[in-house]
Amino acid sequence: DSCHTSIRKGRCIPLSEHITRVRAMSTRYNATRVFVATDSPGVLEGLREAAPELSFHGTPSGLDLYGLEATIGECQRRHRGKQDDGETLSDGCTGNDAWIEHRLGRGSIPARELSLATIVDITLLSQCDFFVGHFGSNLSRLAYLLSLSHHGRPVPFSSVDGAWCYHWRMCCDLRPDGSSFVC
Repeated sequence: DSCHTSIRKGRCIPLSEHITRVRAMSTRYNATRVFVATDSPGVLEGLREAAPELSFHGTPSGLDLYGLEATIGECQRRHRGKQDDGETLSDGCTGNDAWIEHRLGRGSIPARELSLATIVDITLLSQCDFFVGHFGSNLSRLAYLLSLSHHGRPVPFSSVDGAWCYHWRMCCDLRPDGSSFVC
């Protein structure tokens, strides 16, 4: 959801960059099956179209989380300039529809199912033979740390958004000398 909210809004890494990294890893390690943890089924479809030589898999979910982009877009069209103030309007739009946490708080997402789906994704990511992800993401860092325990060694990785960082707000504009600034 951070692609649609917060100071990271609109700064998502394009799918083409992920594909480039996955192809490089799959060639190097002779892999053809790729597990993808995503909030959007459109991502899996896009990957399958862009890299038909690879077999992309995700976890099916009965949760209706994945209309996020459409929901946000529709609310933005109806209420141009609506800020993230938490106020829910009569048509159900808020300024923070993109935040999963806010939708959980309103009860529009079942917490148990979301928790289980997240645990399954993290567990499967931790068991992969190589890792392509976002080290600016808490979920990605957790999955990679768990992979150290699962495999007993670091697995090959490629981060699409920069070097390992203990907290995403501390690693903006990471420079070759290791310095950065707080976002």
